[in-house]
Amino acid sequence: MAQYHKIPQNVTQYEGRIIGKFTAKQFIFLAIGAIAAFAIGNSPLSQKIKIVLIVIIVLVSLALSLASVDGRTSDKWLTMFISVVYKPTQRMWRKTARPPAYLLPSYHPPRQKRGPRKRSVHELNELINIWQPEDKKTISLSTDEKTALQRIRNLQQEIEKHDPKKTPPPNEVVQTPVNPNNNEQS
Repeated sequence: MAQYHKIPQNVTQYEGRIIGKFTAKQFIFLAIGAIAAFAIGNSPLSQKIKIVLIVIIVLVSLALSLASVDGRTSDKWLTMFISVVYKPTQRMWRKTARPPAYLLPSYHPPRQKRGPRKRSVHELNELINIWQPEDKKTISLSTDEKTALQRIRNLQQEIEKHDPKKTPPPNEVVQTPVNPNNNEQS
């Protein structure tokens, strides 16, 4: 029997636990705080200043590593606060660059370089043979279908007549209108 496993949806934001319940970032904040407190404890400062600085450093490192509000860690709150403080509150638009060419009123889209694909005699024969059954049974075609097949045959003869390479001559394709309302069966 097949076993189903849950696939984590947020793989990029997953932080693995290194020591106990601490992630790598939390552990680094705690380690930096502990190293800074140890360094200040061994410094030649007066005892009262050492204690005050050690308490501040330990509280800041604990807050940065453990505290989280609304699913955001303290370091994210701190970086967001600093970015908001130093970003301007008013923005001024200055037109510096020209708009893209397609937004200018004088823009004309590029023309198509190639025309419609030329059909070979073989392809036209295949199109005609689609309508003819292999066992040569008679098919009841409407007059529109018969005229369309006759036009295809005429075009094929014109192509063979004009071009020895069996490609249609340019600008000599004649189109005749087809009446879509005539649906008589013959």
